[in-house]
Amino acid sequence: MLHYGIIGMGPIGSVLAAHLLKAGQRVSALCYDQAMLDLFTSAPITVSGNISVTAKVNDLYLDLKKFIETKPDVIIIATKTCHSAPLVQQIKRECPHKDTVFLACQNGIDVEEQLVNAFGPHHALRMVLNLGCNDLGNNNIRVHFAMTHYLSKIKCVDPNIIKKIAGHFNTAGFTTEIKEDYRAYVFKKALLNSSIGTVCALTRMTMQEVLDEPDLERMVKQMVREGIWVAQAEKLDISMSYLDEAMTYLKKGGNHKPSILIDIEMNRATENDYHCGKIFNFAEKHNIEVAVTQTIYYLMKNLEQNVTGRLKRSKQ
Repeated sequence: MLHYGIIGMGPIGSVLAAHLLKAGQRVSALCYDQAMLDLFTSAPITVSGNISVTAKVNDLYLDLKKFIETKPDVIIIATKTCHSAPLVQQIKRECPHKDTVFLACQNGIDVEEQLVNAFGPHHALRMVLNLGCNDLGNNNIRVHFAMTHYLSKIKCVDPNIIKKIAGHFNTAGFTTEIKEDYRAYVFKKALLNSSIGTVCALTRMTMQEVLDEPDLERMVKQMVREGIWVAQAEKLDISMSYLDEAMTYLKKGGNHKPSILIDIEMNRATENDYHCGKIFNFAEKHNIEVAVTQTIYYLMKNLEQNVTGRLKRSKQ
């Protein structure tokens, strides 16, 4: 048995917690406020849709220090990537146990580097999650689609703990494969998020609605194509044949709202910098023209500044 600590009990963190509990593991969760703690105390997590599982989290904490003092074997970071940098520094100040391994279950390219920088490469893992889900309220999570997930194989991280993590998810039916070339899968997921997610956010349309519009579909396709050029320049094994695979994947999303669209609707910061922004940065590094990705990146950046600024003004 492993002791898992989860920070970020939104839809993704809740789905992970439910599966680990189903696998018979100990799960501690950090709650951000009393309302969240009361919710998890009063009701189990119920996951429905493409995945079906119900589990109750009983080991709950409001205080990060007390959470860290339970000495989890694995701490899963399932927060929004745009919030993880200060969180990682807060965790570091609490001096986690020397054997704790941190697992980034977040969107975006190279987000695990924050963990590497804070705790060392032998304490950092990355998981690529291929599912779309939404919070229906009262701990009810609806999964619209789910495919195979990928866990990084890092040579300096204890291989036994990597095998155990994957084994626990697989035991619970959350199909997980261990990949040494995990960064290629990170890029693939980022290409999906940077294309469909941003276009959905800019248009306020669901995945299906975007892909049903020929002009928007062409835009999404071009962004994926540009991302493949960048990935190849980074020496990642992603061929242009992935373009058709990506579009097939995206069309399975149905009327799902990507998280970046929900963030805009809620006037929240998005993960745009870790998707379009990272791809654009790598494109500049390799002198690759990515006109559509660059345009969408700056449009999203401006939109995000407007909606978050509007929220700040409304609170004054």
